[in-house]
Amino acid sequence: MTCPFRIGLVADPHYHELFPEYGFADMRLGDRAGAAIRTLADTLSSTRIFNESADAFRAVLDGCVEQGLTTVVIVGDLTDDGQVSNLEGAAALLDDYERRHGIRFFLTPGNHDLHALSGRDHAQRFLVQDGNWRTVGSAALAGRVSAQMRVVGTRRFLAALGRFGFGRRPEDLHWETPFGASDDPDDRRFTIASPSGGTHRTQIDASYLVEPEPGLWLLSLDANVFVPRDGAFEADDPASMTEASDAGWNGVLRHKPFLLDWMQQVSRRAEAGGKTLLAFSHYPAVDPLKGTLADELALFGATSFARRTPTPETSAQVARTGIGHHVSGHLHVDDDTECTLGIHRLDHHALPSPVGFPPAWKIAEIAGRDLRLTTHPVDVPAFDRFFEAYRAEIAASGLQTQAFTTASSYRDLLEAHVDGLVTGRYLPLDWPADLAVRIPAMSLGDLFDLMVPPEADAAPQGKPHLSAELRARPMTAVLADFYRLRNGQNAALSRLDPRLASAYRLVAAHAANDTMPDGIDTVRDRFKIFLRMLARYLAAGAATLNLEPRTEPRQTSGTGRVSSGPPSA
Repeated sequence: MTCPFRIGLVADPHYHELFPEYGFADMRLGDRAGAAIRTLADTLSSTRIFNESADAFRAVLDGCVEQGLTTVVIVGDLTDDGQVSNLEGAAALLDDYERRHGIRFFLTPGNHDLHALSGRDHAQRFLVQDGNWRTVGSAALAGRVSAQMRVVGTRRFLAALGRFGFGRRPEDLHWETPFGASDDPDDRRFTIASPSGGTHRTQIDASYLVEPEPGLWLLSLDANVFVPRDGAFEADDPASMTEASDAGWNGVLRHKPFLLDWMQQVSRRAEAGGKTLLAFSHYPAVDPLKGTLADELALFGATSFARRTPTPETSAQVARTGIGHHVSGHLHVDDDTECTLGIHRLDHHALPSPVGFPPAWKIAEIAGRDLRLTTHPVDVPAFDRFFEAYRAEIAASGLQTQAFTTASSYRDLLEAHVDGLVTGRYLPLDWPADLAVRIPAMSLGDLFDLMVPPEADAAPQGKPHLSAELRARPMTAVLADFYRLRNGQNAALSRLDPRLASAYRLVAAHAANDTMPDGIDTVRDRFKIFLRMLARYLAAGAATLNLEPRTEPRQTSGTGRVSSGPPSA
């Protein structure tokens, strides 16, 4: 690769401002009063950790400085939940690194950064010194009221962060949106329809194309889709619009088709003009789970994870635009997938989050169509500075999570977080109820016996064997390994005990070779699906996906103004 552009890639930092103006004079963190510390109970039911996010984000930015980067892309969910305090705190932090280190940041909006045009009220729980908690809300919902807690809408989001790519800067060599050369929010409007087509609402699209240095085109794609609900709602009622998190690129195809037309135009102009193009959005445009979506649906049903995964049909439409590479976040998954569709190839790069397992960010070296990624783990030396507050909460509430406060490193903390999520989130929310009740009493040995029938004893080679130590491994620990492999894959595999990896492969192989017809034992059938997914996550390397072409035209329900854009800059 000759003279590549070097770009920092960060996904889902979920910045939480630790010292907002909430009036917490009695809550201290170190030698400073006024700390807003989220409860450990909330952390253990979320796919991300909260309080450590500001330190983790600073660690990432310091890593960018150490690597000599001057261009950093953040692919959405910059903030915890789009609250004013977190938005202003994150913007100030980025301003500081630009001023002191000359880094330019380019953002795309995530589902946690804003809500439609209107914004919405929000409330959260924060710890007090004795381990109990109190609520702060942006309206008189409960507890203390602070306007800083309100989630912003698109206009305020763009006003606060316009200098990070969303608006034109004098030093930019080229800048445009799907609608032309204006960065006025009113010139970026489009209409979106409710499912029945009876209600239409105006929204603002935050996508942009920028050339910050000669030859580099950064294509930021706003894949947030807020769909109006059917019914009689006031136009500015936040409840009148659906959440963006479950739509993603599946929703873009239906409600923002002008984005795909623009992407195709941009990719053609980039090729004609000899530009290096890097496209990014918050949401994955390809299944980042090694093709396990059908199994996810079969075992778990339409979970939030499955709903957020694009269909092959969606991926094919994105591949047809010719953008070549697409970088995303949202699912906190570290994965690379190579997709082919006729003459088109789409290389999709899903990024991990600094506040989920595995905590990491990446550097892209890109020149033309060639891209190479390197992964940089996140280390937070002061990762344990909230442990005193957590221990007070545990003592006051009886929360059974002491293991979370005994981690010896930031990475260990994130591994312990996944352990807690198995019982705090995944089993109660995702797993079938009968299996969720059964699994806490099971071990790996029980799963082995279920998958390897007694008649295997009579086989010439004898029945395969698991050591007593491996047999005793709790199924909840097996599930934690499963979720770490699903999210971290190669990174998780490198930290998994090789004996465990071999045992999992052994059980999965017997499940794959099982000749018992499906439907005779539904428990066995569902564990076979689980093991089939586990086997895929244990396979190292990038996934490949062949996308079948389809000839039907795209279905659309929204309208948008699309220009071909100015000539190649």
